[in-house]
Amino acid sequence: MNPGAVNGGVGASGAGSPGAGSNGPGVTSAAQFTAITPREASIFTSAVDALLAPAPDLPATADTSAAAGFDDWMARSPAINRAAVRAGLYILEISPRLGRRGCRFRQLDRDARREFLSPSDKRRPIWIAALVDTLRMLAAAVYYGDDDVARALGYDADARVARGRELRSTEGRP
Repeated sequence: MNPGAVNGGVGASGAGSPGAGSNGPGVTSAAQFTAITPREASIFTSAVDALLAPAPDLPATADTSAAAGFDDWMARSPAINRAAVRAGLYILEISPRLGRRGCRFRQLDRDARREFLSPSDKRRPIWIAALVDTLRMLAAAVYYGDDDVARALGYDADARVARGRELRSTEGRP
């Protein structure tokens, strides 16, 4: 087991501890999902935090709609895609233990999760690369698609829509 690499949570600071009985980071016990379980949401948000490592001035993964966005994406995906992603999440969850790290993915601290998902980590099984690429794409879509994150980066969708309506009205376009 990697000392000091257990019980790290998700957030801009990496604080918190999703224990074995916890729903994990960014997933409250009252969370209502249609296509994923709270455990799958927790594994995914842990991956989002590790893959994207939000800067301190951006909202923590736990404070965004990343889990809800992932649930929506899964609900709209074909059943075969849902099954493959779901299987991939559980493989990701147990891979560190199989790779002699001694604990599940969510129990690693943020830095250890990042290291585990890093292409330079020689202890990571090679077949994890495709899963990591898929999760990186999904993570970016649901994290940066969150309204608060987009606003923090200087993009305000509501303001753009209002400006577009104003221009169409002013220019007489439909």
